[in-house]
Amino acid sequence: MLKFIQLVAERPLAGIEVVECSPPYDNAEITSLIATRVICDTLGCLVRAGHLPQRSTS
Repeated sequence: MLKFIQLVAERPLAGIEVVECSPPYDNAEITSLIATRVICDTLGCLVRAGHLPQRSTS
């Protein structure tokens, strides 16, 4: 699944949405951890591909 996320994030994204993450019903916090991993991996792929705006130095 994470490889699929990398392939999708190679193209510019307009947005990202995480569904079915419900910490109150997740005793082991597995859904929260995988949701965080998916978001971080997607942002990392977007940075690597150069799709996020650069901060100006002025």
